[in-house]
Amino acid sequence: MRPPADPATPSAPTAPPGARAAALSPAARRALFAQQVEPCLQPLWCIAAAITNRPADADSIVQEALMIALEKFDAFDPATSMMAWLSTIVRFVALNERRRLGRSAQRTAAAPEVDSLAAEDAAAHLPIDAHGRLRPDQGAFDDAVVAALDDLDETARACLLLRVVLDLPYRAVALALSIPEGTAMSHVHRARAALRIRLADHASGTEDSA
Repeated sequence: MRPPADPATPSAPTAPPGARAAALSPAARRALFAQQVEPCLQPLWCIAAAITNRPADADSIVQEALMIALEKFDAFDPATSMMAWLSTIVRFVALNERRRLGRSAQRTAAAPEVDSLAAEDAAAHLPIDAHGRLRPDQGAFDDAVVAALDDLDETARACLLLRVVLDLPYRAVALALSIPEGTAMSHVHRARAALRIRLADHASGTEDSA
């Protein structure tokens, strides 16, 4: 995964903790924003990718959301969660993008986009068998994973990505998506169960056709 670049490069010393952006100079304001955004980038990418189910568009969605957030940074209350505030903006931008594209276009494009992203790191993560040989059914299995993820609703998909890909604790997943922790746990549990069933069906079908 490649989180988007910061919308502004820090050009001033770090602002004091709890400082409100409106009380800072423009340079200190940008520096504070970049400092607080940095830990949120990967979760925001996962949220954008989960909502649109178009990983290739996640960078631009997060970038657009961060530009909106920077414009509205004066209104952010430092006593609240930056992650929750930013994720709300990312979800807004991602939902608008999903509506623009239409559900049918998403389903058509999802598999090749995920495959192209995975291919970039293929040399380091080759799917091999116990003898070091590439599994002949790997391409079909990858397609089955993508299709199974596509069947999940966006909140469940986001919970699963945040928990499994980024290994975030459930409390952090819940905070990122502004949902109760128990709801996040339930989404992950159901998503994993759905994936197991879907992939078991795929494995069974592969064996039957052998």
